[in-house]
Amino acid sequence: MASIRKFCGMLVMGVVSLFPCCSMGDYAKDLPNGYELVRTNTHTKMIWTRRGSPRGRKCVVPPDIQEIAVRGNYVFGWLVTSPRADKFGESIPGYFLLDTSTGEVLLGLDEEDWKSKLREIGLENPLSLLRHPRWL
Repeated sequence: MASIRKFCGMLVMGVVSLFPCCSMGDYAKDLPNGYELVRTNTHTKMIWTRRGSPRGRKCVVPPDIQEIAVRGNYVFGWLVTSPRADKFGESIPGYFLLDTSTGEVLLGLDEEDWKSKLREIGLENPLSLLRHPRWL
């Protein structure tokens, strides 16, 4: 009986110890022209400027980015409102487009407007390019 209890205890500890290895921790990934994709927790994936001092940084695409793609100087995807969005400025759910060469950001686009803007810069079928932020 004691050996069964010991085995079950070891099994539970083994399974529990796997969870930290499987979770995605906080990260920052470089984007073109001094921007970065930052994840601070499960519901907070956003794009910040890296230019200047840490006090000069600012959030340009608020949380929570669900899918994202990068093509040349353009970063695009879609986001939903995060429970923590109020800390980083107004979160406008919908599709977004960031031109990292000019700093122009379009937020809250519906799918048709977003696709139209991407066609203007030569990107067709943008939905096929989107990935979860951790796979960028």
